[in-house]
Amino acid sequence: MVVAPVKIPVTAADEVTVLASRSSYDEFLPLQLYFDNDEPDRKTMGINTRKNYENLYTNYVARTADYKLNFAGPLQGTAKAEAEKNVEDFFNNNVTASWKTLNLFCSKVESALKKGIKMELEVRGRTSPLAETSYNVNLSKRRISSFVNYLKQYNSGALLPYFADGSIKVTEVAAGEDLVDQGVSDVLSDKRNSIYNPGAAIERRIELINIKLVQPKNE
Repeated sequence: MVVAPVKIPVTAADEVTVLASRSSYDEFLPLQLYFDNDEPDRKTMGINTRKNYENLYTNYVARTADYKLNFAGPLQGTAKAEAEKNVEDFFNNNVTASWKTLNLFCSKVESALKKGIKMELEVRGRTSPLAETSYNVNLSKRRISSFVNYLKQYNSGALLPYFADGSIKVTEVAAGEDLVDQGVSDVLSDKRNSIYNPGAAIERRIELINIKLVQPKNE
C-alpha cells in the first residue's frame, strides 16, 4: 500500500520567514536589464529620467530588425546568418528573458512588502565605452532611475506606498563604463561594432546585484 505524504500547512509566519530570506531571491540575481544605445534621454547630462523601463524595453525590442540589419547587413552567406542569429539570441535570451524575470521578481517584492518586510535593492548601472566617462556615469544613473520609475508604477502603483514610507529603497552604484569587457569598440564611426554588435549591446545594462531584507518584529 502506498502511503500518501502528509501535507504540512504553511503558516503565515513561515511565509514571512521565506520571503525575508535572502536566499529565496537568489533565482533572480543578478537581474540584468538592457537598454538601447544612449537611452534614456539621449545627449543629456541629467541623472534622473521620467521614462519608465517598460517603455524603454518595448521600444528597444521593436528595434531588433534594425540591429540585425546594421550588424549583419555588410556580411554575406554563413557569416551573415550567424550575425543575425547572434542578434536574435541577444534579444531573446537577454533582453526579453530579463523582462520576464523582472515581472516575476516584482510580484515577489510586492508579496514581501505586504507582509511587512523591508528591503533595500542595490542596483549597478553600466554603459558601453562610447562617450566620455562623466557622461557614461550619468547615463548609468538615468538607467537606474528608469528602473525605479518602473517599480513605482508596477501593478498600477502597488509599490508606491512602500517607497513613500521607506519600506523599500534603491541604492545605486553608477559604474558607467568601468566594467566594460576589453575589446568592445568605443569608435563612434564604427557603429556596427560600437552600437549594434551584441558584444557592445550587452554592456548597456543595469544589474540588481544585492538585496537586503529586514523581517518584521513579532508583535
